[in-house]
Amino acid sequence: IKEAGALSEDDIDQMRRDAEANAEEDRKQFELVEAKNKASQQVYQLEKLMKENEDKLSDSDREPMEKAIEKVKEAAEGEDANAIKQASDELDAASQAFSKVLYEQSEAAGGAEEAGNDGSSDGDDDAIDADFEVKN
Repeated sequence: IKEAGALSEDDIDQMRRDAEANAEEDRKQFELVEAKNKASQQVYQLEKLMKENEDKLSDSDREPMEKAIEKVKEAAEGEDANAIKQASDELDAASQAFSKVLYEQSEAAGGAEEAGNDGSSDGDDDAIDADFEVKN
């Protein structure tokens, strides 16, 4: 029995040489796609966060994030992985500042709620005590 359609040793060697010759280009392409995917995911998450908290934010709070998001979107349209990574890093910094603003506002709102609570408890919580039995 003879294998039909098998590759010769020369064909295999040629394929290996081609793969080695294109390895650097493949790596660069992989980095570009990875940077674009990360940027896209990052933009989506932050736009969602901004939309969910739009009533809590002033225009001056939103402006740095919106600018950083636009910069990432523009960089992601290009083919320079380093530019995308740099814009993404700048967006990370802006998002940290944004998160700090949200945290401070939630702390201020939480403090106002605690000040309104006189500490008394009427004992009417929604907890339900129950016993259960596993039946086979």
